[in-house]
Amino acid sequence: MKLKNLNTFIEIAQAGSLSKAAGSLGIAQPALSQLVANLEHQLGATLFHRRTTGMELTPAGEMFLKYAKKISSDLEQARLDVKHASQVPAGEVSVVIAAAIANLLAPELMMRAEALFPDVKITVRRAMSYPAAQLIREGQVDVGIVPGAKSMSNVKAELAYIDEMIFAGGIGTPLDQPGPISFAEACRAPLVLPSQGHLTHRTIDQVAFDRGLHLNLRTRQDSSSLLRKLLACGYAYTIMPRAGMLEGVREGKLFIRQIPDLPLTRQMFVITSTDRPNSAAVRAVRTLLWQQLERLSAEGIVPSLVPREPSPNDYPIPAPVTEDASVRARTI
Repeated sequence: MKLKNLNTFIEIAQAGSLSKAAGSLGIAQPALSQLVANLEHQLGATLFHRRTTGMELTPAGEMFLKYAKKISSDLEQARLDVKHASQVPAGEVSVVIAAAIANLLAPELMMRAEALFPDVKITVRRAMSYPAAQLIREGQVDVGIVPGAKSMSNVKAELAYIDEMIFAGGIGTPLDQPGPISFAEACRAPLVLPSQGHLTHRTIDQVAFDRGLHLNLRTRQDSSSLLRKLLACGYAYTIMPRAGMLEGVREGKLFIRQIPDLPLTRQMFVITSTDRPNSAAVRAVRTLLWQQLERLSAEGIVPSLVPREPSPNDYPIPAPVTEDASVRARTI
């Protein structure tokens, strides 16, 4: 099966008709029809439903399209890696970042990558734990930082930091009081939590069940920015990892209280895919990601990082010159 035929199949699938694909490729329509027939014969499956309005992928065709795109992308990345083996990184890198810290990590990560490696194109996705795991399983991610990655397949996971679970709400709301709060009292408060597919919600739900407590769940919300707004306006409270709430605390909109009798933590991992090429571009972005985490840790936005040894996956990038943390805190 030739790469040229795979790319032609991708073009037909995206065009949705042989006539449109023929026009964009400059290939006669009968030749494209024969190519599709040959592919279907080789695969032993029907790839398209032929309709009067065009070509529609069958379930087998949808599956083959994913593989065809991945093969084409991997070969293009291999070409770039070989071409730039002794030069700067180049190519596309897909990054997934836990939704709670995406706003803190992504902008500067992308700006530094563009400044240092203009031939690297980064696509950043922010995702809760379950969607992130799905992206990783489907081979759509090169590198990222997500919770609970130790149990995920298809990745190399390095523990970055361990975050505590806290109670949070809007400044000036009734439960904005000094000192800690008990888990039972937190459960009685009107709560907004992520959907049940989220690792945080599943864990809290299980602890409440084990203790015979009922969560007073007012609503579910998977958008971390909207969740923080619901807290700030006094609509509800939440139980979440500390790092995810600090953006609102620094803005003077949210308070946080410790929950001493909820000894839960969330482990955050830097991950790299074991199914996708560990290219120079991927290694460079991974190193930039670690540097961003080191900066956030130094500023107290995320907990202290777990000590780690130098890795072969590190890319030689000088650490950025950082301002004094107190100066940066006034400007954020």
